[in-house]
This record gives sequence, C-alpha cells and structure tokens, in this order.
Amino acid sequence: MWEEVPATIQHAVELVRLIGEEYIWVDRLCIVQDDHETKQEQISQMAFIYGNAYFTVVATAAYNAEEGLKGIKNVSPSMYENVWPERANMDHYGLVAWSPWNERGWTLQELVFSSRSLFFHKNELTWECHCAIWHERMQLADINETNCLGTHNPNARGFRYSPWPDLQEFHQLATSYSRRQLSFSSDILPAFAGITTALAHSFPGGFLFGLPEVAFDVALLWRSSGPASRSSKIGEASVPSWSWMVCLDQKISVDLSPWASGFSYLAGSSSEQVSEEDGRRTYAPLHVAYQQEWNSRWNRKRPPAGVLDGLVTQPICSWYVKEETGDRLISNDLDVFKDSCRNNDSELPPGWERDGDLFYHSVDPHRRFKYPITLVTNEEEISIEKGSSFVIKARTERAFFYNIPEPYGQAVDRLEGEAVVNLCNSEQVWAGCLRVQTRTVLWRLLTKKIKCELVVISKGYIDSSADGWSRLDEHDALKSRELEKYEFYNVLFVEWKEGVAYRQGIGRVDKSGWEAESRDMIDLLLA
Repeated sequence: MWEEVPATIQHAVELVRLIGEEYIWVDRLCIVQDDHETKQEQISQMAFIYGNAYFTVVATAAYNAEEGLKGIKNVSPSMYENVWPERANMDHYGLVAWSPWNERGWTLQELVFSSRSLFFHKNELTWECHCAIWHERMQLADINETNCLGTHNPNARGFRYSPWPDLQEFHQLATSYSRRQLSFSSDILPAFAGITTALAHSFPGGFLFGLPEVAFDVALLWRSSGPASRSSKIGEASVPSWSWMVCLDQKISVDLSPWASGFSYLAGSSSEQVSEEDGRRTYAPLHVAYQQEWNSRWNRKRPPAGVLDGLVTQPICSWYVKEETGDRLISNDLDVFKDSCRNNDSELPPGWERDGDLFYHSVDPHRRFKYPITLVTNEEEISIEKGSSFVIKARTERAFFYNIPEPYGQAVDRLEGEAVVNLCNSEQVWAGCLRVQTRTVLWRLLTKKIKCELVVISKGYIDSSADGWSRLDEHDALKSRELEKYEFYNVLFVEWKEGVAYRQGIGRVDKSGWEAESRDMIDLLLA
C-alpha cells in the first residue's frame, strides 16, 4: 500500500519525521473525494489551512507527483556556496516564478497564503518566511529576535486581506490565476475557492463565479486578450459565459484592464500605502514579487495589456441571480455613497470620517479613500462562493448593429492578433467595436457581414486626456473626432439557445450612435 503512494508524498512524510513534527496535510489524501459537499467545504478552507500550517512543502521543479523531493537525505546531495544574499534572493524569485509549480492553477493559493515555505528546486532548497530567505548555497547570518520581527523585503510572507474590498488587489490575483493551467475544466472554480473564501471577509456579498458582487458592473467588463485556441459549444462550458473564468476553459488569457474603472475610490495604489498594525508593518502580498518575475517571462510571449486608467463605469441595470429560492438581487453597491458625500455638511455612513478632501474608516484608519465605500460590517454578512447558478438576469436595452468585414488576407492575419471587430449601424456609419472570445466567432465576423445582437450592461466615459485613452480598441477610429470626452455604452454581443443568452463578446458603442438606433427593452437571461 505504501509503495503505491507517490514519491513526492513519501518524501514529504519522511521530511516531517526528520524535523520532529507529527502531522502533515496532503490535499489528495486529506480532502474527502467521494462526498461532494464535504469536499467543497474543505477546498474553500484551503487559505486557512495554508495560513495556519507550520510551513508548506513546495516541489517547484516537479512536473508530477512521482518525481519526489530533491534535497533530502538519500535523494540528492546538498550544495554549499557562499553567495551574496541579494543575488541569491533574485535566483530564488526566478526559480519560483519560472517553475512548473508556478504554472499550475491549484498552487496560487499555496503561494499567496502560506506564511512559511520550504522550496525544493531542481538543485537546491530555499526557505522563505516573513523575515528571511535562506539558501543551501548561502552562509546563515546570526538569527535573533530582532531580525525575526523585521522583514526581508516589502512583499512580506503571509497574506493579510484588507478589512475593505480591495478590487485592485483582487485584479492582480485573478490575473495571476487566469495565466495558470488546470488539467480539468471542473477544477476552474474549486482551485480559486480558497482565495474567494478568504476575501469574502472584506467583499460584501462575496463572489459569483469569480466576480465580486459589490462591483458586479465593473467585473462584467473583462475581455479576452486574444482569440481562443478552442471554443466550447454554447451552453456546454464548465462556468458561465459571463465569468472571466471561462477564459481558462477556452485556454486564452483574460484581460482585466477595464476593471481599472472600479479603482476610483482608492486614494493611491493599494500597494503604496503602508500602515502600522499592532506594532507590525503590513505590506502588499508576497505574490506580487513572483508576479513581476512571471511577467518578465510572460511578456516575452505577448505584450502586456495596459490598464485603462481614466475609464469611468456607470451602472444602469439591476442584476439578479436565479437561485432555488427565487431571484436574488446582486448588491453591486460599492460606490453607493460616492455622490451623497460630496458636500462637506452631508452625513457620513457609520464609522467613516473626513480627512480634508479624503475619507477613512475605523477598520483601517491609515488608509485614505476618495469617498466612503460599502464594507462588510459583521461576520453574518460573509457570503462564501458557491457557484450554484449559471443564470443572471436584468431588464435592459437591446439593439442590432453590423460588423465590418475585412479582406480575406487581412482576416487571416487577424486570427493571430487581438480579437477586435469594428461595428457600424444600418447606415454603414462606424459605431463602436467588439472583442470576441472564440476563433470560430472571430472568423465569422471578419469574413461575413452579420447582424449582431447587442445588449447594454452599463454606460461609461473617458476623457481624451486620460492615460487610458490611447489604449482603447477604438482609439484610431475616434482620433479624427477631436473629442474631449468619449461617452459610450458597454454592450455584450450575445447569441441565444433555448431562451437563454450566452456572451460571445464585449464592446463599446458610441452613446449618440446607440441612442440613434431602434432599441427595445428585454428581460435578459444570461448564462
């Protein structure tokens, strides 16, 4: 029986015995596999398991569980070489960021939540905690209490979720997860559940298939950063078509840059402000350092998407999710106090105070906001990601526009680039653009004129002086207009099956162009 256990697990058990510990948690052995409800509950608690463990054993160089842990007695020799700590730390970040381990979807939560980790690389071991990175090749400095109360870099070990919904931080986590690989489509939601469960303590309403309910309008604005290598048939994906997680199912990279329109409540980057908490400093989460290393590798494959700074999103729909007990309103109220608190004499929500033109809350008095936002006020409000219903609904406007086909040769070239298609109205006047998600749909729109059904999900604008102006897909088409402000509607390109709509792409249509067309109100059921 023991001989059938994978080598990596055998070696990890031996390691625990050698250091004098008694217990080890192994996901594939400790999580109940034949009880769905228990399995989902345990998976959602992985953030707390990693966070409270003595340390996490990480096999960075292993492509499978049979390769074992290199660096334990009778497995492979140790190495000793006196090197400068700065160089060693750079080597460590690179080894982790470029490793097979860091490409797997399930391992993001290990990286984010583990307070201490022992990394087994191909030719050496490294230990990382909040106060040090230790290498086999480096002489250890004297260890004392003062050193261990400090920190070795500004991305200290141990993820601490903020007491307020940090959409910018979640943007980084979701982007990192979307670039990883999963063996099974059924793992897409569970492998991210540890992160959404932990962040539900600070995001009112929790998450719905990876979308924060408190900023639902903004979260719906994700887009693909290239055509899919394969496409699922309508209604057969393992996650809803409206969730950014469908990009993992379709094996494409997701572009969350439109989420920048939801960062407007932050007075500065969430990683810029450093606060004191119980005499200890709190920092940006550790995964940022590895993400920078990973980006250096990723960006050699494709150019990075720029953040659409200056984009403003304005909600116009009330969204509901269909559940067994009936339709439930999705809160979508992050910015509900934005306008009501502009006047210095206006009453503030409980716990909020003014600091000049900015605001702060008692849960984090060192953090400044441009206006008060919605917070989780008690533990009873915490909502854990269940992903129970694919269908969301809204009463919204619908209109029909046409795509603008391209010559055959250009269409062939466009298949390998960004999946952007220009739109025109019935009078052949340019009206906006779409980003579509699948190669099949992209080819159809590039080569044949089609009547596209579009539904409004929100509206917005951007000033031509904003940093994100030049990064708009429609920037070239707008240059000749010499606009000070571009106003638009955010729309989904949908196709229907058995009375339910499925997202095939997302885009923006010029506000005046949309309002000039024939429109009707529909009850949108989106899955």
